Amino acid sequence: MYAIERQSGIICAIPRYGARSLRVVAPYFPGTMERVRKPGEIATAKTYARQLSATPACRIGGMAEFVFYDIHQTGIQFYFGDNVNVRLETAIPLLKARLHSLGFYERETLVMFPDDGAHKRFGDDFPEFDQGICAKVRGEGDERIVRLICGNPLGRKVVVVDDLIQRGGTMIE
Repeated sequence: MYAIERQSGIICAIPRYGARSLRVVAPYFPGTMERVRKPGEIATAKTYARQLSATPACRIGGMAEFVFYDIHQTGIQFYFGDNVNVRLETAIPLLKARLHSLGFYERETLVMFPDDGAHKRFGDDFPEFDQGICAKVRGEGDERIVRLICGNPLGRKVVVVDDLIQRGGTMIE
């Protein structure tokens, strides 16, 4: 049995065992495949949202609540049914506080986005920092070519902010 199936099974069982309320907090949405790029791929995000939407209400607290952090596609929240609450949160304030505690001050730090998508998603969250953007071109297999489009990282601390990291290939490049 896959981990997601076990997790959703446990989540659905908790209200049936008399829980007063249920809130599931996840650092990411595990069904992140929301679009099909080639034949044979299966979009899993909507299916997993449907599974979680089947979570029964609790005796006293009512609907289950699912909290996801920095979800890759904010439209995924609309895949869920009306019998659960979905809340999207961001960890950006925690990241910024951690940067300051480590001495990453605005004037000497460049916030780098590995692609335009990450910049669109998070660029407005870092107005006090200089920003850089890369462009990536995918070659054959796992090959990635990453080029600096704007920003100058020379002699600066660089913080890379991305909205989705799966294997880390782009980060390595």
